Amino acid sequence: MDSKEVTGLFFDGHDSSFKVASLRLYGGHFELTRDGLEPLRFTQSSVNIRERVGDAPRVIEFPGMMHFETPQNDFVDEHFVSNRWSVYLLEKRWSGAVLAALFLVTFTALVYFFVLPGLELRVAWMVPQKQLTTLSQTVLKYFSLEEVQRPSKKLAESMARVDEAGAKLKSLFPNEHIEILKREGGARFKANAFALPDGTMVVTNELAEILDEPNEILAVLLHEMGHVMFRHGVQQIIHATAVSGFIFTLTGGGDLSSIAGMLITQSNSRDFERQADAFAAKNLRKLGLKAELLSQALRKLEKSAKDKEHVPQFLSTHPLTSEREESLKVYDRP
Repeated sequence: MDSKEVTGLFFDGHDSSFKVASLRLYGGHFELTRDGLEPLRFTQSSVNIRERVGDAPRVIEFPGMMHFETPQNDFVDEHFVSNRWSVYLLEKRWSGAVLAALFLVTFTALVYFFVLPGLELRVAWMVPQKQLTTLSQTVLKYFSLEEVQRPSKKLAESMARVDEAGAKLKSLFPNEHIEILKREGGARFKANAFALPDGTMVVTNELAEILDEPNEILAVLLHEMGHVMFRHGVQQIIHATAVSGFIFTLTGGGDLSSIAGMLITQSNSRDFERQADAFAAKNLRKLGLKAELLSQALRKLEKSAKDKEHVPQFLSTHPLTSEREESLKVYDRP
């Protein structure tokens, strides 16, 4: 046998039948020999040698859907493959595996920290207002929050404070769609306030009762307005989808991918909270008010949560209150 000849099975591409054949390379051409038939010749550039997969038969493809299979992988690598840096060879070497892992980690970090944030914001701003409204209505319908029914005198006073704070907010952003909804928090939401992507804001009666100053409620609403203006809700959906998809691809799914995705997404949420805090503080200053109002509101909510042994959603996935207070102090300095 010629030093550059290998034996295997030839398939003509018309059916599943095959013939025993030999293949050799010489002078830039492949020559395929079959018993009793004229040899077939192909230029080296027209032949595709598939990447090696362990010890599975090697597949060599020819024009016209014809292909040749041989178990002699080492021979093919040595005599037929010009590129010695194949994936298979990298997989066999521990150094190759380490390099591949380092490349994957570096590439992932660069995409996550430098590409994904800008991409999320760009895509979020491409979503039309009509779609934001549809998304918000869907979320609101899913939550099934009940309107406040026949409030007591005390609760009516609390709701009036929400109306007063909402009026100030709308005067500060006259060109933005802002709608304040007062709802029963119930066992699920309790003391809470949240913004939907289209500018609709939900304030629960429990939160209104805890915050006894209209400007404290205004500070909370300005925080939520920050989420709306930066499109955090839409960014969060994009971020969670991208991260979950990547981790699922990397790990094959399961509990590990769910836990990792949750931790990464919560970290991203905390960054959004800091940005919304800064937005609220800057706009409080425009109104001649102090960022301390937001700190006061956070402290009251935290105290209420401890008293009831419950962490409301307004505080979950958020930075520590003490950390947020320190950051807000900067805006009250002369």
